[in-house]
Amino acid sequence: MVVQGGRVFAAEHLAFGFDAATGQELWRTLPDSTASFGKITADERAVYVGTNSHRVYALNVASGHVLWSTDVAPEWRYRGVVKGITAHGDTLYVAAEQRRAENGYLASGCIMALDRNTGQVLWRYSTGTGEQRHNVEAGPTVEGRLLLASDNFGSGFFAADHFTGQEIWRVEGSRGFFPMNPRWLWRGLLPASNDLRVYAFEPQTGRVLWKTQPEASNRAFAVCRNRIFTNYQFLAMWTGQVARS
Repeated sequence: MVVQGGRVFAAEHLAFGFDAATGQELWRTLPDSTASFGKITADERAVYVGTNSHRVYALNVASGHVLWSTDVAPEWRYRGVVKGITAHGDTLYVAAEQRRAENGYLASGCIMALDRNTGQVLWRYSTGTGEQRHNVEAGPTVEGRLLLASDNFGSGFFAADHFTGQEIWRVEGSRGFFPMNPRWLWRGLLPASNDLRVYAFEPQTGRVLWKTQPEASNRAFAVCRNRIFTNYQFLAMWTGQVARS
């Protein structure tokens, strides 16, 4: 769910708008395919929803009316799932998984830049074209010129230029583990992973500033000022000073 301008928006098979104060349903819209696999976002004008038919919708926040709809990859042969959308300036950055086999055992992770007003695709970035599965699980984090994201099945973190889509750096993790989408702490990039690590990276280069090891695999994490909270069946709190290796 996302909250914007006194309204709450959610997407599953249908997309919904609710009054935040009363819970009254304001509208519901049926996309061409389910939107339950990804994360949505909203601004003062529209709520942006992605489907498992590699399509993105901009829906009017007051009425649910379709402002525009874009198939971000009409040439894909198999299912393509939109996993997340990030709004920044006049651009939407869309994360998607392109299946390269019927059952999805081969896949690529993709980021597309869309014009926020029209849905026009401006550029595309793709990670992983070999005999492996790759994925971008959520909308990327924007920091300066960089888009920062995790390649979950590829077990790495990467940065791309948000004007061109060109990859700037990539950090490989342990194969078979799933890093979580990066967030920012102080001047460092902070992701957690279920490879038993919490990391801090230098954003411009990907250099590891520090890493620390909880007692089990991380399932989620959050940042509050200079504190990091991780959930690995237990709840732990870390600081950069304490956790330096």
